[in-house]
Amino acid sequence: MANVRLLLFAVSPLLLLGATCVTRVEQRGPTGPWVGEVTNTGPEPALGVTVKGPVEDADGTLVSGIFAETCPVNLLPGQKSYFIKPAVPDATLSGRPDITLPLRLTPFAFAPGSISLFADGVNLRVLATYKERNAVLVEMRNDSPNTYYRVEVCAVLFGPSGEALEIASTRPFLTSTFKPGEMRVFPVAFTSSIDGPVQVFADSFVNPDADVILDPSLLVLGASRVVETERGRELQVVGEVENNTAADLEFVRYQVYLETSPAVRATGRVASIGWSGWSQWGGFFDGTGFIPAGQKAPVAFSLLLDKNDSTRVEVAGVEGFTSQFELSPLPVKNVTNRRLGADSVEVTATLNNPRNEGMQVPYACFNLRGNNDRLVGTSCRRNEWIEPNGALTLSQKVTELAPMHSVEVVVYGYPGAKIVPVP
Repeated sequence: MANVRLLLFAVSPLLLLGATCVTRVEQRGPTGPWVGEVTNTGPEPALGVTVKGPVEDADGTLVSGIFAETCPVNLLPGQKSYFIKPAVPDATLSGRPDITLPLRLTPFAFAPGSISLFADGVNLRVLATYKERNAVLVEMRNDSPNTYYRVEVCAVLFGPSGEALEIASTRPFLTSTFKPGEMRVFPVAFTSSIDGPVQVFADSFVNPDADVILDPSLLVLGASRVVETERGRELQVVGEVENNTAADLEFVRYQVYLETSPAVRATGRVASIGWSGWSQWGGFFDGTGFIPAGQKAPVAFSLLLDKNDSTRVEVAGVEGFTSQFELSPLPVKNVTNRRLGADSVEVTATLNNPRNEGMQVPYACFNLRGNNDRLVGTSCRRNEWIEPNGALTLSQKVTELAPMHSVEVVVYGYPGAKIVPVP
């Protein structure tokens, strides 16, 4: 019979690669999880602190290994961080009759260096706790004279008795460049109930990962509606982001949130390809990511509403890259539409390529317009290709959030050979 018992133990400091030590580990079940503490006991900072080690059974048989990041990952002398190794799944053990419980973990900490840096002078505080969403709202301020890039935040959730329960991490929006005096407010979500304190930490990277930040006011919302779905009350919204620069942009993403519940957010790429990517916290809504210079790209996203939420949406920001491709408008003919249902329209159009070379089409958006030319529905396509001096007829289903008065199809492309998918 398997020996099943709860194992709680403290590991004596184990030294590996200098003075970064695992100073405590608690095992919370016969198969885990394990919660540990790592301390920098040396005189120098430790960068990129991680934990590895074998998980063995009671007889010393190897079951698995771990490679876990800590929170925080960079430690000053004397500073402590945490790591969590989830319990070994039952599915892993079901085919191992040779395993004798309880399992045990022998962890080692090491600090090989990191491309992340200390974000000195970046101060964080928890503004609010949303217990119904297992989330906290965090304010982050850059009170230093330094500009930081790609700031990442990790958080440790503690229980009422001070035990670490869970580690979460996030990348606050618009931290590609985080300048002196700037502030960000963003949620950190856990899977466990929040009944104790939360500690938050920030680190940064060397280089930015976006070179264009657009003013949030350039994302203008169009139509919206509240519908009942399998997820509950859902606010569906369409809008447009204007590129007011002289450059074509790609990989442009946005983030929005509910005014009454800032922890409920949606992130997506512009030139939306449809409703997708839902999760408990909102989700990611995919798009082609392109906006031609001086033009607009449509967006479509959803947010979940509680009974006390308003439908007012705030914009956290919009950022992207200068495109490596030069986009050109393509002629569109024979635009027609037919109604598929009470809120669904199929739009058909013929795209033309007047050039003597093939054209990649990363931006083909089918838009429904209502009163005052406002956007009331959109759906875009990507990865299309038109042969030299050729034409391509496409049909797209578009959800109508408010009554439409007109239909438009906007297409941009750049010269390129047809991309053949790899089998």
